[in-house]
Amino acid sequence: MRLDETWKYLSPTKIVFGVHAFESLKKYVLELNIPKKILLVTGLSSMRRFGYVDVCKRMLYDKSLYIFDQIKPNPTVDDLQQAIQFLKASEAELVISLGGGSVLDAGKILAAMATNHEPLEDYLSGKKSLENKPLPFIAIPTTSGTASEVTCWATLWDMEQKKKFSLSHPWMFPDYAIIDPQLTVHMPPQTTAVTGLDAMTHAIESCWSKSSQPISDAFALHAIRLIRKNITTAYNEPDNLEARTNMSLASLFAGLAFNNTKTAACHSISYPMTIHFDIPHGLAVSITLKEVIQFNNQAIPQKIQQIVEAFDSDSLESFVKDMPKLMQSIGLPIRLRDLDLKESDLETIVQESVNPDRMKNNPVELSYKDISQILTNIY
Repeated sequence: MRLDETWKYLSPTKIVFGVHAFESLKKYVLELNIPKKILLVTGLSSMRRFGYVDVCKRMLYDKSLYIFDQIKPNPTVDDLQQAIQFLKASEAELVISLGGGSVLDAGKILAAMATNHEPLEDYLSGKKSLENKPLPFIAIPTTSGTASEVTCWATLWDMEQKKKFSLSHPWMFPDYAIIDPQLTVHMPPQTTAVTGLDAMTHAIESCWSKSSQPISDAFALHAIRLIRKNITTAYNEPDNLEARTNMSLASLFAGLAFNNTKTAACHSISYPMTIHFDIPHGLAVSITLKEVIQFNNQAIPQKIQQIVEAFDSDSLESFVKDMPKLMQSIGLPIRLRDLDLKESDLETIVQESVNPDRMKNNPVELSYKDISQILTNIY
């Protein structure tokens, strides 16, 4: 770092990590001094199917536990309206999210909307800002990718208007993140792959972000190493608890990195891929990595070399070959044509690829022509 550089690092969430950590949920509920009513937020079925909802019921038997289990992947504003009505009817005093990134994001928004009473759309548009602290919130991830359990923002989608919304505030950090790698063993192979590549992209983009700093770099580079060494095993051997633990740790480290730095060009380009063509987020962000890294090497070659070495590649040229090989080893496509995109679809992605907050954070300014070239190269 430069001698004249000043930086800051923030992570207020209390982190509880380890196999069987989930079983300590009651302890942390009691630490929050919650009198009685709790809202448990989950996805559509898997948490019930694997018995985790029943475990929550047993641990919190002396509380009034209200269960909202209708959160879909990439939840929309309309989806959350139904959840907000359920929340207000329950009069909950604590929100617990148990699930993947969409479930954790939904829980953050519900905790905020319980104490802030303007329409949700006003907060998403920036017309209104949060005036009251959200309800206490406990995040329990069941995937290893989004790291929403240690970040202060939440994403919603409007598939009709083809827009992505993000609600962010320092008050929205979870009070507790309970990370139990054992909860991730039920992830299907494709989910393991796309969430793992999401974490990889978080780490790499945090490292080359304009806002990177020594603490975020330490977390990001270690996350890259862990994912590189463990994702294929986690994909091929779902019950391998060592690989699952390392992937959970990597996702956490990547989150502790990019929560302070934010992401950059790969995420910016990914949003129209998901909105228009339903490409899973983790795949959409990672499929451009090998192209964007070559642009960014022009500005920060030393930092790129650190990323390349953490990825266990011999050189940037090797990384450009190794990243697609890794993706293929876990069943992911490396070309847009393999995702049923037409060549004419690329222009739609190009025209909507510039999210100012993310693109301005990239070390190299990418023009529409550059983005078009990136997409053409991976078509």
